[in-house]
Amino acid sequence: MNFEEFKAEIIRRAKGKYSGAFIGSLNDVIDYPSLMTVIKQEFRLLVKRQILDAPFIESHKTEFNAHGIFLNENVNNGFLLAENSPIVVARGNSPVTARDSSYIVSHALKECMLHDNAIYRITSRNTVMFASDSIVFEKQRATDEPEAAVEAPRSQLQDKSSAGEAANK
Repeated sequence: MNFEEFKAEIIRRAKGKYSGAFIGSLNDVIDYPSLMTVIKQEFRLLVKRQILDAPFIESHKTEFNAHGIFLNENVNNGFLLAENSPIVVARGNSPVTARDSSYIVSHALKECMLHDNAIYRITSRNTVMFASDSIVFEKQRATDEPEAAVEAPRSQLQDKSSAGEAANK
């Protein structure tokens, strides 16, 4: 697909979902760098309105990656769409939009838009962010903590076994 076909496809996808001013600004672009600049300026809304989605970015991965737009990849800089991705690490200046069951990790707080069951962990703050009310967090014993004694006193064990024997008779 050449540049003009690529631009026409984005315009086609945007019609009816985005303002005429945005489509007009796309008509004025003459090359990939200027087109990608417009896309980055509107990245969050383009993803939210599904003009940019995982299949489209994947099918044009070379063009998007060359201009700092990524799908389900660990990034140091650039714009990232995480969609149904097991784990993505965002470093540097990387705005992230996360969908489905994506799990995003960064050391410091990033610009991150969460949708569906996506989870965002910020390690420096020991914080987890999420968008869905249906996500359940359960505390688990840390693996380095000693196990609590779970044996009951011998007298209780004998009493229970005696009661069990009596019930079986």
